[in-house]
Amino acid sequence: QKDGKEIPLRGHLTTSIDLQSRGNTTATLATNLNGRIDAISENAMVKQSHLELITKDVFGWTLSKLSIRDNMVRVDCGLFRLAITDGVLTTDTFLIDAPGATVKADATVDLAKETMDIALYPDQKRRFAWNTAKTLRVTGTFSEPVVKATSLRQLSESATQATRPAPGA
Repeated sequence: QKDGKEIPLRGHLTTSIDLQSRGNTTATLATNLNGRIDAISENAMVKQSHLELITKDVFGWTLSKLSIRDNMVRVDCGLFRLAITDGVLTTDTFLIDAPGATVKADATVDLAKETMDIALYPDQKRRFAWNTAKTLRVTGTFSEPVVKATSLRQLSESATQATRPAPGA
């Protein structure tokens, strides 16, 4: 605990940060930011509610909120690599592996325009009748993000329809 509040993450985190920028204001520094950020963690503990936000479907997450306890859960491995070019962050690698799920992500965040396009791909290790894997997509601006959950089945059907020839073609 710190200042009477529980820290939502415990464990070891190894990071490598190599950033360069120039400018006199926060906005200019963000726009000119270049470099990379790498992080890896093994055998960490994170608050269950934080991890559930990206590993469960909406129905499963709602059911889990009926429980008052917020336990710490193990994260076997977490790693990410962000590349930053002219204030645009992109994920080269993003992976969280926990006993209940593995989460991968693709993201682009433009610090100058204050926009984002983030897709989280959870893969639950245990399946229940009501659980279907969902891709969580966050797009839009920092001040007005849009969050959508799409089932992997829906994504597959959309991709199949997009590759079909048009009628009469």
